[in-house]
Amino acid sequence: CIAMTDTSLSMYPAAELQTHGARSFLSNSVWQAIGYSVAAAVGVAVAQPKRPVVLCGDGGFQMTAQSLSTMARRKLPAIVLVLDNGLYGIEQWLLEPRFFQDAATAPKPYLSLNRWDYVGLAKALGVTQAVMVDTKAKLDEALAKAKANPKEPALLHVVLPPKDLPSQLKGGA
Repeated sequence: CIAMTDTSLSMYPAAELQTHGARSFLSNSVWQAIGYSVAAAVGVAVAQPKRPVVLCGDGGFQMTAQSLSTMARRKLPAIVLVLDNGLYGIEQWLLEPRFFQDAATAPKPYLSLNRWDYVGLAKALGVTQAVMVDTKAKLDEALAKAKANPKEPALLHVVLPPKDLPSQLKGGA
């Protein structure tokens, strides 16, 4: 597979993923273009035989969600994990990292996201493998099911606590 991460809080722990072989990790961290990964997975899936596994924040996903329609129509085998904390988390971390440490600190109001039914949206766009997960056990099960069906895309809506922060960023918070 090719691990792909969006510009989101996920790119920091994703940089530590153990991948196999050349060209097995893709990240656009230089230009900070949130939302690119889901659309880029279409190109990756068409261009070569490795299966894209996308880690995308909910804010970035909301910018390019319609790419799921192309994946479904072309039966592109991407696995898209939408990491849902309900806000533009990376911007919150950059602007006010104290939010992640202090239970009383509210997010910047302009960084909160509209709540989407990601599973319903994926199904409306033709993705039949779509599921919401909120525990590690459910995530493991959903990943196993997605991997077992390599002929079509899958969407995993991964619910995270809003104040969850990757350990790689906790020193900067």
